[in-house]
Amino acid sequence: MLWTSTLDDGRSQAQPVARPVQPADRYPTSAMDMLRTILGALREGLAAQRRYEHLSSKGVHHNRALRQAFGISPPSCASSG
Repeated sequence: MLWTSTLDDGRSQAQPVARPVQPADRYPTSAMDMLRTILGALREGLAAQRRYEHLSSKGVHHNRALRQAFGISPPSCASSG
């Protein structure tokens, strides 16, 4: 049983707090869809890691290997002036 201490009467029983009811369709994504999304992201991350390892074992510089593994284009060298 949950008890809370008060200043006036020593101990009294705590009352449950009313919480608003959330509609069932607030989160339309099912748990299975979320799991598929997480697993897809994990698969992509592992594939990128394998590409990075392959490139770095071939002697490609770290920054360039990361960019190629994740499919990031190199920064533009255009200077404004």
